[in-house]
Amino acid sequence: METFKQKIAGLGLRSDSCTFVQETAFRVKYMGFCLNSREGVEGIQAAVDEIKKTGGQRDYRNTIQTNCIKISNQGISFVERKREQDVPLAFIPLRKISYGLVYEQGSNIFAFNHHVSQNHVECHAVVCENELKAREINEALYSAFRADHFESLRKDRERMKECLQADAIDSLRNGKT
Repeated sequence: METFKQKIAGLGLRSDSCTFVQETAFRVKYMGFCLNSREGVEGIQAAVDEIKKTGGQRDYRNTIQTNCIKISNQGISFVERKREQDVPLAFIPLRKISYGLVYEQGSNIFAFNHHVSQNHVECHAVVCENELKAREINEALYSAFRADHFESLRKDRERMKECLQADAIDSLRNGKT
Protein backbone atom coordinates (compact mmCIF):
# COMPACT_ATOMS: atom_id res chain seq x y z
CA MET A 1 0.00 0.00 0.00
CA GLU A 2 1.23 3.48 -0.94
CA THR A 3 2.15 5.81 1.94
CA PHE A 4 0.83 9.32 2.20
CA LYS A 5 4.28 10.74 1.45
CA GLN A 6 4.48 8.62 -1.72
CA LYS A 7 1.04 9.82 -2.81
CA ILE A 8 1.85 13.50 -2.38
CA ALA A 9 5.22 13.05 -4.09
CA GLY A 10 3.23 12.17 -7.23
CA LEU A 11 1.52 15.57 -6.96
CA GLY A 12 4.76 17.53 -6.97
CA LEU A 13 4.62 18.25 -3.24
CA ARG A 14 7.62 17.88 -0.97
CA SER A 15 7.27 16.85 2.66
CA ASP A 16 9.56 17.42 5.60
CA SER A 17 7.69 16.24 8.69
CA CYS A 18 4.58 18.46 8.81
CA THR A 19 5.29 21.03 6.09
CA PHE A 20 4.23 20.63 2.47
CA VAL A 21 5.72 22.92 -0.16
CA GLN A 22 4.82 22.94 -3.83
CA GLU A 23 7.73 23.28 -6.26
CA THR A 24 7.87 26.57 -8.11
CA ALA A 25 11.10 26.23 -10.14
CA PHE A 26 11.29 23.68 -12.92
CA ARG A 27 14.06 22.54 -15.27
CA VAL A 28 12.86 22.84 -18.86
CA LYS A 29 14.06 23.37 -22.42
CA TYR A 30 12.47 26.33 -24.18
CA MET A 31 10.93 25.27 -27.50
CA GLY A 32 9.91 28.72 -28.67
CA PHE A 33 6.73 30.66 -29.27
CA CYS A 34 4.39 31.52 -32.09
CA LEU A 35 1.45 33.84 -32.61
CA ASN A 36 -1.81 32.22 -31.61
CA SER A 37 -4.87 33.47 -33.46
CA ARG A 38 -7.21 30.70 -32.27
CA GLU A 39 -8.99 30.67 -28.92
CA GLY A 40 -8.97 28.10 -26.16
CA VAL A 41 -7.23 24.79 -25.74
CA GLU A 42 -7.48 23.95 -29.44
CA GLY A 43 -5.62 27.17 -30.24
CA ILE A 44 -2.74 26.23 -27.93
CA GLN A 45 -2.57 22.70 -29.34
CA ALA A 46 -2.41 24.09 -32.89
CA ALA A 47 0.25 26.61 -31.80
CA VAL A 48 2.38 23.87 -30.21
CA ASP A 49 2.06 21.84 -33.41
CA GLU A 50 3.36 24.91 -35.29
CA ILE A 51 6.26 25.36 -32.84
CA LYS A 52 7.17 21.68 -33.18
CA LYS A 53 7.05 21.93 -36.98
CA THR A 54 8.96 25.21 -37.41
CA GLY A 55 11.06 25.41 -34.26
CA GLY A 56 9.09 28.47 -33.16
CA GLN A 57 10.11 32.09 -33.13
CA ARG A 58 12.87 33.02 -30.72
CA ASP A 59 15.50 34.90 -32.68
CA TYR A 60 15.08 38.35 -31.16
CA ARG A 61 14.58 37.20 -27.58
CA ASN A 62 16.99 35.94 -25.00
CA THR A 63 14.49 33.30 -23.84
CA ILE A 64 16.29 30.75 -26.01
CA GLN A 65 18.75 30.22 -23.13
CA THR A 66 15.89 29.31 -20.77
CA ASN A 67 16.58 26.10 -18.90
CA CYS A 68 14.34 26.84 -15.93
CA ILE A 69 10.99 28.50 -15.37
CA LYS A 70 9.79 29.85 -12.05
CA ILE A 71 6.14 30.26 -11.23
CA SER A 72 5.00 32.70 -8.56
CA ASN A 73 1.80 34.49 -7.64
CA GLN A 74 3.06 37.34 -9.86
CA GLY A 75 3.72 35.31 -13.03
CA ILE A 76 6.19 33.14 -14.93
CA SER A 77 9.91 33.92 -15.07
CA PHE A 78 12.14 32.50 -17.79
CA VAL A 79 15.52 31.85 -16.18
CA GLU A 80 18.92 30.59 -17.22
CA ARG A 81 20.33 28.59 -14.33
CA LYS A 82 24.12 28.57 -14.24
CA ARG A 83 25.85 26.72 -11.40
CA GLU A 84 23.19 27.47 -8.78
CA GLN A 85 22.92 31.09 -9.95
CA ASP A 86 19.75 32.21 -11.70
CA VAL A 87 19.97 34.75 -14.53
CA PRO A 88 16.52 36.29 -15.22
CA LEU A 89 15.71 36.40 -18.94
CA ALA A 90 12.05 37.39 -19.20
CA PHE A 91 8.96 37.75 -17.02
CA ILE A 92 5.29 37.41 -17.98
CA PRO A 93 2.77 38.71 -15.43
CA LEU A 94 0.06 36.32 -14.29
CA ARG A 95 -2.69 38.67 -15.50
CA LYS A 96 -1.38 38.33 -19.07
CA ILE A 97 -1.40 34.50 -19.08
CA SER A 98 -4.22 32.16 -20.07
CA TYR A 99 -4.79 28.53 -20.91
CA GLY A 100 -1.74 26.86 -19.42
CA LEU A 101 -1.83 23.16 -20.25
CA VAL A 102 0.04 19.94 -20.84
CA TYR A 103 0.10 19.58 -24.63
CA GLU A 104 -1.58 16.16 -24.80
CA GLN A 105 -2.05 13.04 -22.70
CA GLY A 106 1.33 11.43 -22.01
CA SER A 107 3.26 14.49 -23.24
CA ASN A 108 6.12 16.28 -21.51
CA ILE A 109 5.33 19.61 -23.24
CA PHE A 110 3.80 22.45 -21.23
CA ALA A 111 2.40 25.49 -23.07
CA PHE A 112 0.53 28.69 -22.23
CA ASN A 113 -0.81 31.82 -23.90
CA HIS A 114 0.74 35.23 -23.26
CA HIS A 115 -1.58 38.13 -24.07
CA VAL A 116 0.90 40.79 -25.19
CA SER A 117 -2.00 43.07 -26.15
CA GLN A 118 -5.69 42.68 -26.90
CA ASN A 119 -5.00 41.51 -30.47
CA HIS A 120 -1.56 39.90 -30.00
CA VAL A 121 -1.40 36.50 -28.29
CA GLU A 122 1.74 34.37 -28.20
CA CYS A 123 1.86 30.71 -27.24
CA HIS A 124 5.06 29.68 -25.42
CA ALA A 125 6.08 26.04 -25.09
CA VAL A 126 8.68 24.23 -23.00
CA VAL A 127 9.82 20.61 -22.86
CA CYS A 128 9.87 19.21 -19.34
CA GLU A 129 11.89 16.33 -17.89
CA ASN A 130 8.82 14.08 -18.07
CA GLU A 131 5.03 14.09 -18.13
CA LEU A 132 4.82 14.36 -14.34
CA LYS A 133 6.92 17.55 -14.33
CA ALA A 134 4.71 19.03 -17.07
CA ARG A 135 1.66 18.31 -14.90
CA GLU A 136 3.42 19.82 -11.86
CA ILE A 137 4.08 23.04 -13.81
CA ASN A 138 0.45 23.13 -14.87
CA GLU A 139 -0.67 22.63 -11.25
CA ALA A 140 1.72 25.33 -9.98
CA LEU A 141 0.34 27.80 -12.53
CA TYR A 142 -3.22 26.86 -11.58
CA SER A 143 -2.36 27.40 -7.90
CA ALA A 144 -0.98 30.85 -8.71
CA PHE A 145 -4.17 31.73 -10.61
CA ARG A 146 -6.29 30.44 -7.74
CA ALA A 147 -4.31 32.41 -5.12
CA ASP A 148 -4.52 35.57 -7.24
CA HIS A 149 -8.26 35.10 -7.78
CA PHE A 150 -9.00 34.66 -4.08
CA GLU A 151 -6.77 37.62 -3.19
CA SER A 152 -8.77 39.75 -5.66
CA LEU A 153 -12.04 38.55 -4.09
CA ARG A 154 -10.73 39.37 -0.60
CA LYS A 155 -9.74 42.89 -1.68
CA ASP A 156 -13.13 43.39 -3.37
CA ARG A 157 -14.90 42.35 -0.15
CA GLU A 158 -12.76 44.76 1.88
CA ARG A 159 -13.58 47.63 -0.50
CA MET A 160 -17.29 46.74 -0.35
CA LYS A 161 -17.19 46.64 3.45
CA GLU A 162 -15.46 50.05 3.57
CA CYS A 163 -18.08 51.53 1.21
CA LEU A 164 -20.95 50.09 3.26
CA GLN A 165 -19.42 51.44 6.47
CA ALA A 166 -18.96 54.88 4.90
CA ASP A 167 -22.59 54.82 3.67
CA ALA A 168 -23.80 53.80 7.13
CA ILE A 169 -21.84 56.64 8.76
CA ASP A 170 -23.21 59.12 6.21
CA SER A 171 -26.76 57.88 6.85
CA LEU A 172 -26.33 58.29 10.61
CA ARG A 173 -24.93 61.80 10.18
CA ASN A 174 -27.68 62.84 7.79
CA GLY A 175 -30.37 61.25 9.96
CA LYS A 176 -29.24 63.11 13.09
CA THR A 177 -29.16 66.60 11.60
